Amino acid sequence: MALCMCNTSPDASTATFAKVVPTQNNGSTVMCKIHRRQKEGGNVELWLEFQQTKYICTDNLNFRQVSFPISEPVESYTQSRGLSDSDVHEAFLQWGYNEMKVVLPSFQELFVERATAPFFVFQVFCVGLWCLDEYWYYSLFTLGMLSMFEATVVKQQMKSMSEIKRMTQEPYFISVYRNKRWDKVRCNELCPGDVISLTRREESVPCDVILLHGSCVVNESMLTG
Repeated sequence: MALCMCNTSPDASTATFAKVVPTQNNGSTVMCKIHRRQKEGGNVELWLEFQQTKYICTDNLNFRQVSFPISEPVESYTQSRGLSDSDVHEAFLQWGYNEMKVVLPSFQELFVERATAPFFVFQVFCVGLWCLDEYWYYSLFTLGMLSMFEATVVKQQMKSMSEIKRMTQEPYFISVYRNKRWDKVRCNELCPGDVISLTRREESVPCDVILLHGSCVVNESMLTG
C-alpha cells in the first residue's frame, strides 16, 4: 500500500492530478491525472479522463466535458464535404477513437462494493450483537448465508456485464468520404464530421449519424429492448 501526499495548486496549469468529486450516486471520488497537449499557436490544452469521459480545462480552474458538433445549423451538415487529413488528425486528438470500452471489474471489487452497502453492514452488525448473546451457530450461519447471497448476486452481475461486452462488434471497414474521395477505413477510426455511406451489408450503424441522402429502416430493438 502506497501513501500519496498531495499539495493544493492555485490552478490546473501547475497541477499534476485533479480531485474529481462526482454527483451523488454517480461513483466515488478519485484522483485523475491531468494530461497536456501542445496545440497550434503554442497554446497548451489541459484535459483529464473520468469514467471514460474526457474533460478539458476551460480557464485553468474548471473542467467541462468535451463537446461534440451536434448543435450546428442544418446547412452545415447537408453541405458537408467530409474531412481532410489535418481535420482527422485534430479530431483524433480531441475526441479519440470511435469505440466503447467495457471494463469488467473483478469479483473482489464488486463484492467489496456490495459488502459496504448499508443493508449488508446492518446485517453484519446484527450478527455481532447475536454473538454477544452467545448465539454462535445461528450468527455464523446467518453471516455465511449473507456472504453466499452477495457472492451469487456479484456472479450474476459479472455475467450480465460480460454479455454486454460481447454485444460490442469487432471493427469493420466502411466507406468514408475524406480528402474529396471515397475510401475504406475501420469504423472505430470514424470522427465527428465524417460523411459515410451505409449499405444493406452493414448489420449495424457504427455511430450516431444524420441521414443526408436516401432512406433507411433501422431496427432500434437494441436500444428499446
